[in-house]
Amino acid sequence: MLILVTVEMLTGAFLADFCAPGPLSILKDIVKDKTFNYFTTCEGGPSNGPAYEEIRSGISLAKQLLSQTKALEDSNVCTGLSAVFGPGGVAPATTTLRENVEEVISCKDSINPLLVSLTQQYMCTNTVNGLYDLWAVQVAGSVMLYLILILTEFVRPYIGAKAKPANGQPAYVGQPVSHGQVEGKLNYDV
Repeated sequence: MLILVTVEMLTGAFLADFCAPGPLSILKDIVKDKTFNYFTTCEGGPSNGPAYEEIRSGISLAKQLLSQTKALEDSNVCTGLSAVFGPGGVAPATTTLRENVEEVISCKDSINPLLVSLTQQYMCTNTVNGLYDLWAVQVAGSVMLYLILILTEFVRPYIGAKAKPANGQPAYVGQPVSHGQVEGKLNYDV
């Protein structure tokens, strides 16, 4: 019991140090990575994101492909390119895909809320509440065990008493025993 309570108290102390100033600020100090720091604070908006330039470049290239193939089709240099620039074609689908990827990996809409809920809700709130509940159960169990140990001293003389008179009743039945004379009043074999 002592080992469990010690582990719980150490875990609680660690979580208190981790959760009090804000878990994301602590993680930002521990993990010295530009990308991770961006996703913990979202400073600078989407244009500061690690993949912003690549996604914008891809969207720009898809739009260039769209305009060039449309110009080739319109000038009759090359025909049948509607599969590339038409509705549901390669260029619009690529542009839409890149924009969707940009939304999915955005800091404020997807990644930062996940980090906040993971660290704040699950680690700080739920884990600390679980440790408190566990501690409360162990304290209640310890108090009950302590009371049982005390009460066992009063019941122990009656357990295993073998001396019975001729009528079949133990010698102590119906006889009041005062405090301090318990050992002297009871007839039992040791």
